[in-house]
Amino acid sequence: MSFWEIGEKEKLVAVINISSASVEGLLMETGRPKPKIIGCFSAKANPSFIFKADFLEREIKRALEIVLKALAKKAGPKGADKVFCLLASPWYVGQTRILHFSDKEPFEVTPFLINKLKEDEKNLLKDKDLRFVERAEVKYVLNGYAVENPFGKRTKDFELYLYISSAKKKFINEVEATAKKFLKASVTSFHTASFVGFKELKSLFCLKDNFLFIDFSEETTEVVLNRDGYLEEAASFAKGGYYFIRQLAVALNIPPEEAVSLFGQYEENHLSPEEKRKIDDILKEAREKWLFLFDRALEGMSGAFFMPQRIFFLGGAGFFSGFLSFVGDSFGTGTKKLARLGEFSVIKQISQPALASHFIALPGSAFPQKNLTLIFALFINKEKKM
Repeated sequence: MSFWEIGEKEKLVAVINISSASVEGLLMETGRPKPKIIGCFSAKANPSFIFKADFLEREIKRALEIVLKALAKKAGPKGADKVFCLLASPWYVGQTRILHFSDKEPFEVTPFLINKLKEDEKNLLKDKDLRFVERAEVKYVLNGYAVENPFGKRTKDFELYLYISSAKKKFINEVEATAKKFLKASVTSFHTASFVGFKELKSLFCLKDNFLFIDFSEETTEVVLNRDGYLEEAASFAKGGYYFIRQLAVALNIPPEEAVSLFGQYEENHLSPEEKRKIDDILKEAREKWLFLFDRALEGMSGAFFMPQRIFFLGGAGFFSGFLSFVGDSFGTGTKKLARLGEFSVIKQISQPALASHFIALPGSAFPQKNLTLIFALFINKEKKM
């Protein structure tokens, strides 16, 4: 049984997406074939000339309070029935661990055995400043063969692939307290962008083979590799959309806020040819730096295997929505040798209208700009039906 009680009627659910430098939240009614979006609100951290972790954390908490206040006003005096929170890079760390158990004689795989392996792994978290977010079973291997359901089967060798994520305990506690203050409901559960993206993209596109997805946000780029049916590895680097804004601000000696506006005009082709050429020259070096770091992240993840050819790009609408076009043919040039047949066959930008088709929206209500917010909402709604 899931965290939802059987027989419950419609619930007002708050879904919060804490990205690298923004917070987006939506209210939706569940308990219907398609969840209904009641309202959506977002707030961004202010860009600065220099990336500073402590400044970013303060800005995220400010943005979180703005979003939760708006959601609370929309929800009314009773607040929300459930609250779910998604953490994106850099607010968590995660990895897939392979837990192994073997014996000379065949043994039966039981829930007790799996829980014992998970508890042993839990005890390895020694850092008292961290708190577990997820401990999700993503793959089972018996005598070298992957199986969907291991229970009741006998084997001499068992491997459990366990995705484990954690976050700063203080940060999580403050998010919980703020949500409780405004929405009158405790956070039911926290999740991470890597795991939710892996589960929901696999479900949405019926993926059985290998794939990769990229979450390009304001301050970070996260790359998640999914191979042989499980989340194998994730890597991130501190170069997102705001990195390009900083390059503009520094080169032109203008405030970051003005650089954001200028970049918007550049994306929408509202500049004169001379202005566009000037910005092209400034951004060329930044683009090459981003591509270098992206290639290096892929090379670090590839190991002895070829990379998957299917790649999903989660850029969202609004700010820097045209990133793939901006990068152009240079995307992944240095790592084409890592993909089968020497090139990436599919680099697919997730379509917002395709995601929106899974929801009902009230007339005039705002729609999420971030694809991950919608993907997370779908993930939560499906969990309800489990």
